[in-house]
Amino acid sequence: MTNKRFGGTLGSGSSSVVTQNNSSYVLIAETMPTAGTKNAFSGMTNPVMIDGTNTIEFADIVQNYRDLRIVFDNMGHNTSNGSGYRIMMTINGDTNSNRYYSRVENRDGTWNTDNTNYIYYGYMYRPENTTWTGSGEMYIPGYSKTRGGWNSRSWWGHWHHMNISAYTQTMAFDYYNSADADKAITKLTFKVESDVGYRQRSKISLYGIGAV
Repeated sequence: MTNKRFGGTLGSGSSSVVTQNNSSYVLIAETMPTAGTKNAFSGMTNPVMIDGTNTIEFADIVQNYRDLRIVFDNMGHNTSNGSGYRIMMTINGDTNSNRYYSRVENRDGTWNTDNTNYIYYGYMYRPENTTWTGSGEMYIPGYSKTRGGWNSRSWWGHWHHMNISAYTQTMAFDYYNSADADKAITKLTFKVESDVGYRQRSKISLYGIGAV
């Protein structure tokens, strides 16, 4: 169902009508195949996603919402083999060691990464080699607020592709062990491990949830 939101966070008392997928979610940025495009609602620059892109960065994330929803659609890599490569995520450009935990539910074998310099997320495959792509979501609560001095930020998500049978892998993540984890999130970066590139038509979208 398509709903319309009036006003919102366009600023300067705007009464423009904005169409969005759901009354709870507002699309604020998404990967696009051409450079220089902007989201009409948030004003954020959309990252470029073409075949072979290794790193996607959502920069200058607007701070008008409480929570973030990140949607991964039709995800694959472009290296000619049948291997899987994970998406590696950082917050605010922080790649320091011993700051990220990734936990994957043990249904199809467990892989956990502790005390690393990236969050590790779902395995992607080259669709021409495996005939499937991956999809998933992450939810980050309270992204636009500090954590009250606790120096820790937790969130969760899920991931699915055909190689993990008929169920979804649930995941949990932590960014901790530093005062940097207490800061509001203004940048998210998603890189493919082993310097592999994304396959064309992979798409990552960012949604704001709930006005501040």
